[in-house]
Amino acid sequence: MTLDRETARIGYNGNRLGWRVQGVVGKLLALATGAVLLVGAVAISIAVFAAAAAGLLVVGLYVWWKTRDLRKQMRAASSNHAVSNPAVIDGEIIEGEVVERTIIRDVPPRDP
Repeated sequence: MTLDRETARIGYNGNRLGWRVQGVVGKLLALATGAVLLVGAVAISIAVFAAAAAGLLVVGLYVWWKTRDLRKQMRAASSNHAVSNPAVIDGEIIEGEVVERTIIRDVPPRDP
């Protein structure tokens, strides 16, 4: 076996892709095929996007519908809390910090 000669590969005729588009008709056919594939890919992606959007809408409406009683209870609890909370006067929330000073009068002051 000699190393000078390259072994022949099946389907390889010296071109990089193994075949070559010949003539104007072949080039037009390749261009048309590429255009059809591009339009088909765009159409499929639009259909997939529409299906995903419809699915998200259905799931969102389902969650909204199932949580309506919970939202109603939360609104009622927040309105009841505002009435029973002493820090809320006429719908205004008073926020602050209470500091209490206690003076003990039973202990006599120390002499310095």
